Amino acid sequence: MNSTQQLSDKKYSSRTYFNFVLKQNWQNLALFIIIVILAMILPTFMFLEDLVRAEEMGFSSAHTILDEVEDIARNISFIGVLVSCAFAVIAGMGALSYVNSERNVGCYHSFPMKRETMFFSETLTRLIYYFVSIILGYTVSYFMVYAMYPQMSVYTVSYINVGLVGVILFILIFSVMMFSAGLTGSAVMRLLMTLVIFFLPIALYYLVVYSVLMNSSLEESYYLNETVAQFLCPIFDIAVKSNFIDKTGIVPILVYIPVAAVYYFGAMLLHKFRKSESSGTTIIWKPVFAVVKYLLIFSAGLLGVIIFGSGIFDGSEFTAYIIGALMGLVISFIVVNCILYRSSKSMFKGLKTFIVFAVCFAVFMVLFVFNAYGIVGKPYSPEATKKIELIADGNHITIEDNDTIGLIVDYINGDSERGMEYSEGYILPYIYSEENDDLIEQYYPNYSKTVFERENGPIQYENGKYVYESGMEFPTVYVDDLSTRISVRVLQVPVFGIPLFCTVRINTAGEMWGAITETEGYEAALDLASWMKPERVDNIDITLGGGHVYVYNHGSDYVKYSTGYQIPYYDVTVEEEYLNIEVSVSNGKDEISELLSMFDYSRERAKNSTLIGHARVSYNHSLDEVMYPGYTAITYPIYAEDIELINYVMTTIIKAYDHSGSDKLIRRNDYTSAADYIADQISGYAPAFLVDMKTGEAVMLDQSDLAGLIEKTSMMPEINRYYVRSVLGKESSDYALVMSGTESRNYHGSSWHLFREGAAEKSELDEIFLSSGKQP
Repeated sequence: MNSTQQLSDKKYSSRTYFNFVLKQNWQNLALFIIIVILAMILPTFMFLEDLVRAEEMGFSSAHTILDEVEDIARNISFIGVLVSCAFAVIAGMGALSYVNSERNVGCYHSFPMKRETMFFSETLTRLIYYFVSIILGYTVSYFMVYAMYPQMSVYTVSYINVGLVGVILFILIFSVMMFSAGLTGSAVMRLLMTLVIFFLPIALYYLVVYSVLMNSSLEESYYLNETVAQFLCPIFDIAVKSNFIDKTGIVPILVYIPVAAVYYFGAMLLHKFRKSESSGTTIIWKPVFAVVKYLLIFSAGLLGVIIFGSGIFDGSEFTAYIIGALMGLVISFIVVNCILYRSSKSMFKGLKTFIVFAVCFAVFMVLFVFNAYGIVGKPYSPEATKKIELIADGNHITIEDNDTIGLIVDYINGDSERGMEYSEGYILPYIYSEENDDLIEQYYPNYSKTVFERENGPIQYENGKYVYESGMEFPTVYVDDLSTRISVRVLQVPVFGIPLFCTVRINTAGEMWGAITETEGYEAALDLASWMKPERVDNIDITLGGGHVYVYNHGSDYVKYSTGYQIPYYDVTVEEEYLNIEVSVSNGKDEISELLSMFDYSRERAKNSTLIGHARVSYNHSLDEVMYPGYTAITYPIYAEDIELINYVMTTIIKAYDHSGSDKLIRRNDYTSAADYIADQISGYAPAFLVDMKTGEAVMLDQSDLAGLIEKTSMMPEINRYYVRSVLGKESSDYALVMSGTESRNYHGSSWHLFREGAAEKSELDEIFLSSGKQP
């Protein structure tokens, strides 16, 4: 009695059919094993040969061998994942393949057994083939490496975890293909439907968002981000999570086992209730047929809008959108009809329904693509807003104060009364003064570059310096846009609805930024010790008036300090102008924790104290990957009252110089007050100029003038000009301060400073100028 006769016998059993399927498809097992040998085992020989060859060439240190073995383990694991995906496609196409033929369906469904029995037998057979072959590949490859290099045992857990990623991918892809088999009636459509299930959701979402936001002030970065992609595309999510498998293990990916189970049992139900006569057709369920057809046409229409609207073709934007939409809709309608109906004669089938759909698509374009009624990007009212989250200078600020929310919403809406205030800026391209031409040309020759080049020849770069042909040195001077505006990311979270995310430019010397800095959210954002974990800190870059320190975090083991500026207090006989000295300190985690505890921001202190510097705290993962993905940093203002932090920096600089063995450094005691620090910092600067930003006229300030100006304007020399421009300020000023170090400080540069928080009134500034007999 042959297998078919046994199945036709009334004494059939599930085991009988299972054994029949197992024997009938042995070629699948043979194919899987051949692929494993060619794709996993043979490459392992090659990897080992390369390592042996490297050892023979002298690269045989224990560290090198360990690295090479790790690379081999990773390569084998990665190949195994690709092999698992290939097996899933092969198994998914082979299992229940009889449903694609009317004659075979009639035969198989005539057997006296339940369809569930046939389904489980067909699918479990492929699972057995897969596990036998993939376990063979991973096991043989592992022990081949281990036999020659026992160091392989170090990577056993990682090796197994990556292998399990391949197993989960196989189960997921295979289950989805079985689900696709329950929806379709041909081999080609099974494969296409699998692609639709995996990738149409993310493609459709991205097309909708990108087309809608093309003419909007909203930013795609919030809506088209990796988190959304991971949610919509399981394969992409598994790929991303696999990159961190050494740290997280396999646990985050295990969620796809129940997902695969849902598809698997859904496939069983579809197989159970499908009609036998549907075999050989494309999509066998009419509702699914209509949904898939018009989702594909809709996607193609959006693609046409995006391609033509991107400016690839000349013409008006409106015309380009219309042509793109028509081409996408019409061409996709014809192509999809030919595929789904399997006949070129059916290319215009369902034309009336398509015309209705095209009208709906046109309405969608008017409302959302052209945004004719201002629906897209329109801010919610303050009453409908739950909170607003800002990112400015890296600081993540949560605003829940109703008045501040109203101020921000008004600005996003383009309130004309506030528009100029938030966009005004100044550019100072040169300095001139009728009284002090010689002095300015001496210190700032680049403002009279043409004159100096006539007298001294063109500028050249020699021995790390810019010099004129005559040999005269060309001092480094910064000329910068003195606009007080910064880019701020704004996320408006409504009580109900989709969050709105945009970027606006805010004047830090204006009303809105002042209101933001007054909120509890701003103070909480700068309370680093409460939310910044030491292990997340990558480095801290601190700039004070005359000191500069990098603190590199190397985990629990140690931190490394580096100082790149000249120490503020040193003997004039020291030859080094700029030093880069490094020193490492153990107990890194404790050091970072101690430093973070010193960042103790107070709104009251910010009002009444002098700004003397800032810190850039860089961390390796954002707190909110949606708003600020990837590596980022925050900016922390440092005030003269932060004595503990000031002394920490100065002590660290001295540590670094002590480590260098220099005996020419001046030692000093810790500061006990802000006045001590300020007095020391301004003592080495001459000349200094105050510049009228509207006329460009400059006047020179002596030491007493400078001291009075610093006291009145809450501003210190040597603060990074980008930071000063972008962080502080309530009162706008029409003056810029240009500082230059004296020779005793061995410093020949200058930097721009705008007056910021606590800026003096013009009458007070006039008194300063009058004290030296000069007027701006």
